Amino acid sequence: MSKVMYRPWQGIPSPHLCRPGQALLSRWAAVRTLASTQRLGFGTPSAVDYCRHMVQKHDRNQYLASVFFPAALRPAVWGLAAFNLELAMIRDTVSDESIGLMRLLFWKQFLDNLTKHPVTLVLNDAIHELKLSVSWLRKLITARETNLTHPTYHRLDDIETYAELTASSLLYLQLEMLGIRDVKADHLASHLGKAIGIATILRATPFHAKKRLLYLPLESLAKHKVSQENVFRYGRTEGLSDVVFEVATRAHDHLLTAQQHLTDAPPQALRALLLTVPIWHYLKRLERYHFDVFDPRLQTTDWRMPFYMWRASRTQTLFKL
Repeated sequence: MSKVMYRPWQGIPSPHLCRPGQALLSRWAAVRTLASTQRLGFGTPSAVDYCRHMVQKHDRNQYLASVFFPAALRPAVWGLAAFNLELAMIRDTVSDESIGLMRLLFWKQFLDNLTKHPVTLVLNDAIHELKLSVSWLRKLITARETNLTHPTYHRLDDIETYAELTASSLLYLQLEMLGIRDVKADHLASHLGKAIGIATILRATPFHAKKRLLYLPLESLAKHKVSQENVFRYGRTEGLSDVVFEVATRAHDHLLTAQQHLTDAPPQALRALLLTVPIWHYLKRLERYHFDVFDPRLQTTDWRMPFYMWRASRTQTLFKL
């Protein structure tokens, strides 16, 4: 495992830090995609390349998952993932809330075809070619806007709602890219998206704490007598593992529910849900390290993740409970 600190928008480290097999996988995906991209016309080749490199650098797990999409659809997946990254990075790259809101306004205007940007060129074509629901993109922007202006969650249910508006919305759109508009598939994506969103908040806790941000539910912190200031100063704090356990249990419960309904969705839907694989492995490791989110071993990545995703795609099983 490579010892590279995790960022909330990242999956695993940059390509040059990955094992040879992962680098080969990346090159293969890029080559296989080029001709298909030009046929479908998702933006310009340079715009597609911009999105691909952005996702490859900052959201490695999403990039790995995109390899399992048909080559012709990968540019659309990269465009969507790059759009999500642009939104997610706003909080971490601006020092003033008003500037952050202005940047969010830029992405809102994209939905009205008022902006030109490599990401919007690709995603706009994907919306029209694949008949994607713009409503999910609007919900994604609204959720990021709320997070920017109100960066705390009082209850675990609030975190779950945020996860539904962000991670689940992305899964719904990826299902639509595959031509899947199915109630059972959406139900599955809802639970898996909530698990992904909740677990992502847990994993990003050390990074956020350095910026004096804490997204764990205030209700749970008060229940276990955990001081936010102590978390900011010392990281590991008495009672924090109990809070993390409560939050992780909610994510695990959604995985349990999803597992029961996995066979209800069309088999091809699995391609859009492979991001669950690294989340499952993270939760298992979190349990192994006694729900200590500050354990440095949780901030490393498993170089075997491409194999885990490949195995999940072959066996039609995202995880084993």
